[in-house]
Amino acid sequence: MKRLGLLVLLTLFLSIAVYAPVSAEAEGEYKAGCPDEAKAILDVVGGCDAIDCSEYSAICEKCCPECSGESPEACKTNEECEAEGLYWYDDECHAEQKPSVPGFEAVIAIAGLLAVAYLLEKRRK
Repeated sequence: MKRLGLLVLLTLFLSIAVYAPVSAEAEGEYKAGCPDEAKAILDVVGGCDAIDCSEYSAICEKCCPECSGESPEACKTNEECEAEGLYWYDDECHAEQKPSVPGFEAVIAIAGLLAVAYLLEKRRK
């Protein structure tokens, strides 16, 4: 029974890990041709999100991605995001619409696993 319980828990964990949303971080992603010195500065201060582009415009122009379909994470406001035809949710800009929340499928999967566990346990006795 312990093995069966572990198998059920492992299956549930893997199904959650597969469906967990993956977020893309803007830090560390710089434009091609960004000088190494500028990358080092950006890495120290926390990336393009943390630097003041009005004060360090040369670094921002050469290294930081601009708000666009290729780099939606560069959009900082809802207005800026929607102006590019992108989608704003979870306080971030995304290229695709908000995915539906998986729920009903998980209930069916859990019920199926419990049924299999019940049948296996019944077969042992």
